[in-house]
Amino acid sequence: MLTAPLTSATLEPDETPSFLGFAMANFPVHPPLTKLPVRREFICQIGVMASAVALLPLTGCEVSELRLPKPVSATLEFDLAKDEYKALVNVGGKAKVTVGGQDIALIRASPTEIIAFQDACAHQQCSISENGQWDATLNILTCTCHQAKFAKDGKVVGQPTDGQKLTTPMKMFKVTFSGTKGSVAT
Repeated sequence: MLTAPLTSATLEPDETPSFLGFAMANFPVHPPLTKLPVRREFICQIGVMASAVALLPLTGCEVSELRLPKPVSATLEFDLAKDEYKALVNVGGKAKVTVGGQDIALIRASPTEIIAFQDACAHQQCSISENGQWDATLNILTCTCHQAKFAKDGKVVGQPTDGQKLTTPMKMFKVTFSGTKGSVAT
């Protein structure tokens, strides 16, 4: 007969378990006990179960649902006489603006035109206002992070040098421009 409290022992089928010296012959005995989980295993199992329960509310979510709210429609007026837009005086100049919650890179494409791209490159999200180079002769924007190239309408015209295939065009925004003043809308 086993006289020690039940811990991590294994009982033979014909043995009667005891607890604190009291025989447990009158209590039903289930199939032979195997090693009880040690404390660490038990805590790990509880942690896994708690994590699963905590993630249940997210089971129907998509990644897009977990991001910030969608940007709103808005318009920003700009004046090249203001310091924050001085870079746009010259062809190839860039300025970063935020309109309706979206970061936008304004680029002086020609003496009479300013275009607006989403500030994050469609390839690996590099900042266009920091890494973009405008070629006014070819009307091509190059993101210098990986050399992805985009036409004035945002279409991909040159693949990045890291070997990844890029098919997503750059998001564009409507710009009106009168020579010294203009607006961009989302």
